[in-house]
Amino acid sequence: MLKQNPFSLYDFLGYLVPGSTFLYIVYSLIFIEKAILDLEAFFEQLKVLDINSIFLLLLISYLFGHILNFLSSITVERYSIWTLGYPSKYLMDTQGVTSIFKIKEAKIQRFIIRIINIFVLFPLVFIDTIIGRIGGVNKLVAKKLDFQLRGAILQKIDMFTATNFDLQQLQKEDEEKDWFRLLYHFAAENAPMHFPKIQNYVALFGLARTTTFIFDVCFWLALILGCKNQISANSMYWLLGIFAIAAYIMYICFNKFYRRYSLEALMAFTVINCKLPPITKHSKISPFFVKVQRRRS
Repeated sequence: MLKQNPFSLYDFLGYLVPGSTFLYIVYSLIFIEKAILDLEAFFEQLKVLDINSIFLLLLISYLFGHILNFLSSITVERYSIWTLGYPSKYLMDTQGVTSIFKIKEAKIQRFIIRIINIFVLFPLVFIDTIIGRIGGVNKLVAKKLDFQLRGAILQKIDMFTATNFDLQQLQKEDEEKDWFRLLYHFAAENAPMHFPKIQNYVALFGLARTTTFIFDVCFWLALILGCKNQISANSMYWLLGIFAIAAYIMYICFNKFYRRYSLEALMAFTVINCKLPPITKHSKISPFFVKVQRRRS
């Protein structure tokens, strides 16, 4: 039986660290009125804090981490899904052409929501449009699996659904088909050796997603402070560039770990109850695998 601590690594990396990082950047920009990396001034302020204040600061950071995590899930993650699609779908090549304005239902309301999302994530969207879409980086980020591996996974899915569920027309383009959730929970139930690795990827893509949102918010904060002359124009330009580039880099990291999480779940599902026959000289198998088997023996 797998026992997971309720206060896990995900809580520390996904909530406390982003929350404290966000508060530190905001505090540095507003109160220190210098560059963000002025750690000496920051630690001077910490010297006057007692143990109760430090505990309160950690608690506030943890709560801010939850808020930022939620906001990143409805902004950064949704933007990734609108532009790239779900990793489980582009890995298996089961989705059509994605577009941020490809809306099927409640078009007016969703169009407004997506416009607001683009505005909030403007520094990320701007760089992603130039580098990701025009530059072709998104094709590498959302790279599909090779034909043989996709065939093996789809074959296992067909066997799974034939005896358990009715998930026909798997490759039909339909945004609402959430077949991956069934596969993930089946893998979590029957592939305990893969589950810790899957959970690590969940922690990593959650951290990267939240950090992306933090840098995006700090971009707007630096712009507002610069327009109010609370920081110099030169510092503002540097901070805007740093925050925008950092947001895009963390966005790529988020998609990388999101992809690995989905791939690990798919592979765990695929290898469940797969038994390899003994290799003999009469076996119809690739010579490469025969050599590997001989080396192991």
